[in-house]
Amino acid sequence: MPGKQAKILSRQQAAVLLAYASTTRYPARNRLVILLSVNAGLRAGEIAGLTWDMVVDATGEIAAVIEVRDCVAKKGSGRVIPMHSDLRSALAEWGTSHLYHACCAPRSSGWRLSARRAAARGASVDADHAAVH
Repeated sequence: MPGKQAKILSRQQAAVLLAYASTTRYPARNRLVILLSVNAGLRAGEIAGLTWDMVVDATGEIAAVIEVRDCVAKKGSGRVIPMHSDLRSALAEWGTSHLYHACCAPRSSGWRLSARRAAARGASVDADHAAVH
């Protein structure tokens, strides 16, 4: 039995979704998630499993590609995806506005960093930016 084909958003639908994301409690995070899906074609599980070291190069800069590793890809078939310029900007904004560079990136276990863990490491944390929910 063939699988279900994913629905594709039009440019207008994506623009409406991004406009809505800007009104939410976590606009930068939500914009990033939408762009990872729309511009990179990542599945929900791949977005959830994505780690900072999959989107940065060896120098810690945003890479030209996203390296979706086997451990997060559907059926264990990782791939390399070219980085869209809008997605690159969203990742740069996310990286500079959160503690992930200093406190946990690059970590293979993910982007999550609790306020309690950050405080234990001596960082001051804004509760709205402490963890990806």
